[in-house]
Amino acid sequence: MSKHPGIFKVNGMNGVRYQLRYRLNNGVQKSKTFRTLREAKLFQSEFESQKSTGTFVDISRSKVRFADVVVDWLSLKGKQAESTIASRDSILRNRLLPMFGSERVIDIRHADIQRAVNRWTEDDGLSSYSVRNNVLYLNQIFKFAIRQDLLVRNPVAGVQLPRLGTNKRRPLQPYECASLLEVVDSFYRPLVAFALATGLRWSEVREAKLTDVDFRAPLLRVGKSKTDAGVREISLSANEIELIQEHLKATDREGSDLGPLFVSPNGSLVHRSNFTRRVFTPAVKAAGLDGVTFHDLRRTHATMLVHFGADAKVVQERMGHKSISTTLSYYAVATEEAKSKASNAMSSYLKGSALRAVE
Repeated sequence: MSKHPGIFKVNGMNGVRYQLRYRLNNGVQKSKTFRTLREAKLFQSEFESQKSTGTFVDISRSKVRFADVVVDWLSLKGKQAESTIASRDSILRNRLLPMFGSERVIDIRHADIQRAVNRWTEDDGLSSYSVRNNVLYLNQIFKFAIRQDLLVRNPVAGVQLPRLGTNKRRPLQPYECASLLEVVDSFYRPLVAFALATGLRWSEVREAKLTDVDFRAPLLRVGKSKTDAGVREISLSANEIELIQEHLKATDREGSDLGPLFVSPNGSLVHRSNFTRRVFTPAVKAAGLDGVTFHDLRRTHATMLVHFGADAKVVQERMGHKSISTTLSYYAVATEEAKSKASNAMSSYLKGSALRAVE
């Protein structure tokens, strides 16, 4: 039909039909048949408009389900820390796939995401941090779907998230540290004690190698960390050296300077999820410390340093924080003894002045 380029009149068993042939931005040619010329022209006009603005989505490609998009998204992810992978997979398995896995991505709307957020917050009782992590991964997945030309708009955009509360984590009290070390599996006791004594992140404990330890200085060189500020040297005491030697003896590696600093009973790297499930969580429950995480050991170490009068800059560098505000706001917590000393500051100060006057 010369008057209507791209539209062809077709005589079939059911009478006259009008076939529109159009080409996608990637060069692939498609065709669609309509009952009337008017319908064909209307679709053609809408297609050309959407194509020019980059808002056209090929419906045939958008029959893909959320679970399939997740599989493709994961296959293209680069190397990530073990802790990040464990956290991400847990969110996918327990929250996102049960709720959206069987849905077509094109059918998931902004309102569906908002309902999920409300459910996680109000019905499931998740913390605001957990809800935000769920939405963070949803956002990444839908952005990936847009890059794959499966969607035009991200349904996560504009979703109302719960307000972030204050950090409710707390450091362990001295007696709690002692209780935890007493009940934890004896094989892993040096690892837990070393984490308390150094404030290392889990990934830093796991990645530490024997070659990173200078037994003469003594110190530990942290070469791989979450941030650039995390690459640092940590002074060790005789106690930490003893912990390392105790672990080397238990694993028949005395005199060796090769391999990981801490290993599992079979000599392999310590797997975080296995360690948490089989060792740390049972020890925490046995010590009556339900809810305590491995990261709380790091928070406890920072508080120890402040309690014993370490300079704020020293605490920051030892913790591997880029900013001192991170150290003071989220890690180092004032102890009750320190608060008591502060309340008596004036009387102690004046007492010192009186003593000098007598002299």
